[in-house]
Amino acid sequence: MTHESYSESSPGKVPGPDRVAGLMAIFKHMEAGEFAAARQDLAMLQSRFPEDPDLSTVEATLLLAEGNGRGAERTLAAALVRHPDHFGCLLMLGNLYLEQGHHERAARLYTRAQRVASEQDLQQLAPYQERLRGAGFTGPVTSVKLAFIVREGLDQFLDDIPRELVADYEVRKFVVNSTSDVDDALRWGDVCWFEWCNDPLVYASRHPLAREKKILCRLHRYEAFSGYPSQVNWDAVERLILVTGHLRHLLESRVPDLTRRVQVEVIQNGVDLEAYPFTEREPGFNIACIGYQHLRKNPMLLLQIMARLVEQDPRYHLFVAGTFQDPLLQLYWDYMIREMGLEEHVHFDGWQDDVASWLEDKQYLISTSLHESFGYAIAEAMARGIKPVVHNFPFAYEIWAEEMLFNTVDEAVEMITSDEYDSRLYRAFIEGHYALEKQVARIRALLARLTNGAYGVSTPRPAGPAIRLAGHA
Repeated sequence: MTHESYSESSPGKVPGPDRVAGLMAIFKHMEAGEFAAARQDLAMLQSRFPEDPDLSTVEATLLLAEGNGRGAERTLAAALVRHPDHFGCLLMLGNLYLEQGHHERAARLYTRAQRVASEQDLQQLAPYQERLRGAGFTGPVTSVKLAFIVREGLDQFLDDIPRELVADYEVRKFVVNSTSDVDDALRWGDVCWFEWCNDPLVYASRHPLAREKKILCRLHRYEAFSGYPSQVNWDAVERLILVTGHLRHLLESRVPDLTRRVQVEVIQNGVDLEAYPFTEREPGFNIACIGYQHLRKNPMLLLQIMARLVEQDPRYHLFVAGTFQDPLLQLYWDYMIREMGLEEHVHFDGWQDDVASWLEDKQYLISTSLHESFGYAIAEAMARGIKPVVHNFPFAYEIWAEEMLFNTVDEAVEMITSDEYDSRLYRAFIEGHYALEKQVARIRALLARLTNGAYGVSTPRPAGPAIRLAGHA
């Protein structure tokens, strides 16, 4: 790779894309204990080299220097989801588990590191393997290959779970847009987790390899209203995972024999509480709305609520993080804002990569959707201590507490203008019901039952006739 030099005019900064000089500056700051400066330089390097896994080992080193071992573990695990054969990440994460006494995890990662190591890498690995043997662990170590398979553009819910499973499974994420991509995933994985019940699963369920694999599907929401469930060969699927119970009834109305053909399990969604730090708040005037804007999100009701609030008190402001998916809806939105005189009170901030930070100055999260299977934005805001104001969509009582729901504009306004506000209660609700830790624990238990200790061994299951992904060979 050819590198450009850094500007001499900004010592200590990383204004150019020179990776080597940037790394030198970062380590110089770390040696001097200047962790904030090191993090600033690292962020600039990561913005220029976003897919460089070496920078994940640098970030982990910085986190360890700051005393944040859990942060280092998460960083390395996330990197291994994207770069499963990176020697540096495998070795460093293995070393973390060795220090923590998690010997089987360390051995599993060292085994993977040895598989991809160069001669020089093997010399670096050998002392740690010897330490592991000295600690009394001699193996052998077996590992299940866990393939996460998701349609390109639909992997927004598939970061946390693979990251949390990296230590116990050989995890790879396959972002697919053709049948050959699905073929690759099926050939590689022992357990194949299909995120969404859509055409990759339809194809895989009729693939000859389906007889040799443990196939799981996690269905979120939209699929229950589509034709996909009726196209799947459910006899070839080991488990159907639903994120909320009422989806079962919706599915059975379309596939009446579903539960006779596949075992259904409800594992509710989980919020990464470490990514959404709690802040104590009081009633205020800043209202958040998050997500793609389309008709199901019912933004027409949202504007009616805002008009009523501003009529009562002009200090109320709505901030929207997201994008429009329907040009007609955007035309209506802009028109009604002008007609209602809300130009100074409605702010469209666009898509936000860091939602947790964007929520910092907000006191309310409003959702006016016609239907949700969960509502991550609601849960993430509550984790930050923000009061939820949720339209009572069908089956909402299954997911959210009654006091969080409204039916009418007047009820929503009352909830927002009320003095009743308890940040700790909102956070505690998510901790008790929708913590990522609980979700992952249930997934681990399911995977353990499916593999039954015989890693990679499956009972043959029937495959159906072949089918192709729509629009792809």
